[in-house]
This record gives sequence, structure tokens and C-alpha cells, in this order.
Amino acid sequence: MRAVVPANVPMNLLRALAGLLLALAGARVAHAAEIEYAVIHRALGAAGEIAAYPRLRAVQRIESKRDGVAPRAIAISIRARRGRIEVPVADDGSVALPFDDALLAENPVVQTNQPAGSLTLTLSVELRQPRGAIVPVAEVEAALAEADALLARQHARARVRGVEFRFAGDETGGVTLRGSGERVLVPDRAGRVIVMRIPDLSLYREIELAARPVRILPFLDQ
Repeated sequence: MRAVVPANVPMNLLRALAGLLLALAGARVAHAAEIEYAVIHRALGAAGEIAAYPRLRAVQRIESKRDGVAPRAIAISIRARRGRIEVPVADDGSVALPFDDALLAENPVVQTNQPAGSLTLTLSVELRQPRGAIVPVAEVEAALAEADALLARQHARARVRGVEFRFAGDETGGVTLRGSGERVLVPDRAGRVIVMRIPDLSLYREIELAARPVRILPFLDQ
């Protein structure tokens, strides 16, 4: 059975910036873990807007609402006429579901091996990974300015207050801010380091990363 989807599926990029955009779990299937490709295409349409900002990237992630289901255990396939398209899920839940107008015209069924209504697809806005361990503050500010512009385009009330670095739990992450002085920030228990625009970015000229972050996100006021 195919999914029945509300007509007013939200496409709010403010929520995308918070990493919370559009739960596909909102499109429920009664007895089969299937959904129409058109629903996914609609959800991923926001990625086209994000692509206009070169310092930002749209990241798809899928997760189960059921305890103990690792991302790698989730199988996704698109039953296209040209053949089954397998969509691998990475250990961190990231996926690359195709955004394809030809598939939209065909509108095939997308299947998973998980129970109906148990998966959530999110589209988050992240900063692109830096090339090295030392990042000029000016580059971070330029990326946050793009996030500002994206929010303004969506008439969002929230504002970008800083940048959030997320490190893996098994790494010794951390951030050192350098300018006329030096300040070291260590991750919290969730592996997060938040660097605020005021005062942090305004006082320092570069950021040194102790390890490669898993994710870098705009930090919003809520």
C-alpha cells in the first residue's frame, strides 16, 4: 500500500537549519513500509535553495524511532522501471536519496525494510568541512552570513548566533580560538563545542580544530 500524505507538508528552512526539517514519518503507511517517490522529491526540494550558498551544504539523514535500530540496519530501495535503485545508509545515518525529475514523473514506490511509520528523514543545513585544522574566523563568518541570508529568504524569526562543532565521541575534539590571546573550548558530553559570534568570533582571528568535526552547523537562537 502506498503512503497517504498530507497536502500541506511543511518546507520550513528555519527548521532545516536546526537539523529538524520535515519528518517523513509524518507520511504513514498502513500495512507496508512503502512511500511514493513524489513525497521524497517534495521533501528534498529545499536542498535546491541551499545549493545557492557555496559555503553551506544540505545533508540528508534517516533514523529509526525504534530503540536499538542502527542506521546500517536500514535498507532503502527505489523500484524504478529501469531497475531497483539501492540507497545505502551510512553509519551516521546520512543518505543520498536522488532528487530526480525523471523519477518524479515516474513516481515509483520507495521501500524500506523497517516497519511503516518508524523512520524519519531530515534535511539539515551544515557548513562545509574546512580543508585543514586551522580555519580563519573570516571564513566561518562568511558561511554564517550565508545562513543569515537563507533565514532571511525564509522570513524566519530565528537568528544565527554562532557555530556549533560536533565531534565524535571516541575522539579528543576541541577548539582553540586564537587572536591577541588564546581560548580553549572542550566538547560537552554530547561532543559539542559552540562558538558564539559575540563575543568569541569578534575577538579572535582563527580557529584550530583538535580533530575533524563530524558536523558543523549554524547555532540558532530558539
